[in-house]
Amino acid sequence: MKKILILIYLLPVLISANVFEFNTFSSEFSETILDSDSTQVAEIKGNIYIKKPSFLRMDVNFPEKQVMIVRGDSAMILIKKSKQITYSELSNENAWLMPSNILFNKKNMFKTKKKNDTLILTPNDSLIPLDSIIVNGNLPLRFIDIYTKEQVLKFSFSKQKTDGKLDHKLFVFPKKKNKN
Repeated sequence: MKKILILIYLLPVLISANVFEFNTFSSEFSETILDSDSTQVAEIKGNIYIKKPSFLRMDVNFPEKQVMIVRGDSAMILIKKSKQITYSELSNENAWLMPSNILFNKKNMFKTKKKNDTLILTPNDSLIPLDSIIVNGNLPLRFIDIYTKEQVLKFSFSKQKTDGKLDHKLFVFPKKKNKN
C-alpha cells in the first residue's frame, strides 16, 4: 500500500510547472513495474488527470478497477469491486512527496539536467528515496521512468491533452460512511 501511495503522490510531481507549461493534463497511460533484476512484476493501464497545483486522479482499468485521487497532502484509493476505500494523509517526514511542494520546485528538491530531448531529475536530498526520474522534455508528454533502488516504474502516455477543462468533481473524495 505504501508504494502505491508514494506513486500517486509522486506522479503530479513529475508533471511539473518547471518542466512543462500547462495547467491540466489528461491521458491514457500504461505503467510497467520492474523489480531490481529488471523482471516485470506488474502492468497497470488506465486514464490519468492532473490539475495544477496539486490534484491527481488515476482511473485504473487493468488489472483491477480502482480510482486513486490526490488532493494536496491527502489521498484516497477506491477498489471498485469490493467498494473498499482507503484514505491517507501524507506525514511531515514525507512532505517532499506533496505535489504542491514539488510542482513549483519551491524548495529546489530536484536538480534538472537536459540531455537531447530528455530531462533527468535527481533529488538534492539523499533522504528522498529516488535515484532518478527520466522524462521526455517536450510536449506531448510520452514517457516518465522513475528509478528507485527496489524498482523501476515506466509510464507511457497516449491520447494526451493539455490545458483542457477538467471538472473539479473528478478530484472529490467519496463521502466517508458513518458506522452506527
